[in-house]
Amino acid sequence: MRSKNGQFSKGYTGNPNGRPKRADESFLINLWESDGQRVFRDEVKAGKQWAIKMLIDKLYPNKKEGVFDVEIEQHVESEISSLDEAELLKLLA
Repeated sequence: MRSKNGQFSKGYTGNPNGRPKRADESFLINLWESDGQRVFRDEVKAGKQWAIKMLIDKLYPNKKEGVFDVEIEQHVESEISSLDEAELLKLLA
């Protein structure tokens, strides 16, 4: 219930369901383990630049802050796309 000035009366709320729940960590971990790794591996093997950049960022983290455009040479793409699932997962660990 709202009062005449538009405020909620004591004991009433404008959000009866409460604050929305965030995805909990275990849900995200299960999602990554069930489908995420396979999808990511397939995207890297397909030569998707966002996935390759993500993999390279994981392997060689940049200590400097800033935004960089990275062009990946063709031989790097072919080396990464030739990795099997176990090798990719090892690199991502």
